[in-house]
Amino acid sequence: MQAAKAAFELTASLRSPPEVIMGWFSTGSIVSAVRLFQEWGVFDAIPALVPGGAGPPGISFSELAAKVEAEESLLVRVSWMLTSNSILKHIPSTPAHLAHTPTSMLLRTGSPIAAMFKLMYTNIVEVSTILPPYFNNYGRREPLGPAHIPCTFLAGEPELEYFQHINADPARIANFMLAMGITHRNVPTTGMYPMDGVLAAAKANPSRPIWVDVGGGDGHTVKIFRSTYGLPAEQCIIQDLPEVITAAQSAAASSPSDELTGVKFIPMDFHRDAPVPGARAYYLRHILRDYSDPTAVNILKNLKKGLTEADSRILIAEQVIEDQPPAYAAFKDFAMLAIGGKERTVEGFKEIAERAGLEVSGVFRDGVQAAHAVVEMRVKV
Repeated sequence: MQAAKAAFELTASLRSPPEVIMGWFSTGSIVSAVRLFQEWGVFDAIPALVPGGAGPPGISFSELAAKVEAEESLLVRVSWMLTSNSILKHIPSTPAHLAHTPTSMLLRTGSPIAAMFKLMYTNIVEVSTILPPYFNNYGRREPLGPAHIPCTFLAGEPELEYFQHINADPARIANFMLAMGITHRNVPTTGMYPMDGVLAAAKANPSRPIWVDVGGGDGHTVKIFRSTYGLPAEQCIIQDLPEVITAAQSAAASSPSDELTGVKFIPMDFHRDAPVPGARAYYLRHILRDYSDPTAVNILKNLKKGLTEADSRILIAEQVIEDQPPAYAAFKDFAMLAIGGKERTVEGFKEIAERAGLEVSGVFRDGVQAAHAVVEMRVKV
């Protein structure tokens, strides 16, 4: 990352300010070309790269045009944006062929990267077209949410919350869930928070709930924590919306997993309900970043009701940014703006904790990806 940042800064220093500004539109054109080819099924129609093969087989433009039902000359022109930027490969044979690269292979249907691209296209590119009228309508302040946010304003359904909006479309929610697979793999899950206290509490009182995964979905993080640290299944709980819990239980029943056998699934809406009381840890992974400060404070107030033991803690696992974040961290925060969420600094977490009657009792960072951390909160003493 440091080398890439240095290369980016070097490139920028060699370009004049007007060239830098116009270069932004070149990047935007790449994004538009990729989205067109996704929509038309071009990436799926090009033969896949063969691992260890002699080279990309490719497909002629005439054959590709027939497959995706598009004019050949139009395909050629759109492909120029991608071949000139090494996203697709142009093979100057007779006739000319178009072939995959390792990058474009990730843009085929079913890839988490492809799903994330579609998600970001909506949340960044499409939302950008309505930001001026959005802020003219609501004022030049952070979206308060959970409704009346840029994404739902774009869709003409401002009264809906983000997840209400996408849950109404099975294809969109399926794409969202596929895209979220990237976040689980690209940032660490374990290795940050010291688990000695959690394990000691589990041993001291086997009947006590120890690990409550709030908004835990299908239990993917519980699986990781159980397999890594040996948390007792009967002391682990997954809490989420009733429909999510029903789907997770059904999935667990159809594909049994040793890591989830014995784990309790309990419905809960963290906007309105308190969690199972008395647990040692209430774990939220990539949850609060989806919401504005007022909504996050309300969630924390509801969680606080469960902190009935002196050692009960709330653990928030997500990016903790600096006062002047690097470009990628700033991009992630800007992307969260579309759904009414935000990335927070340590001071930002302290502020929402204070407003909820809590305090930040520790920040445990990853040794490699320092931006990712676990923020520990307890009842304010």
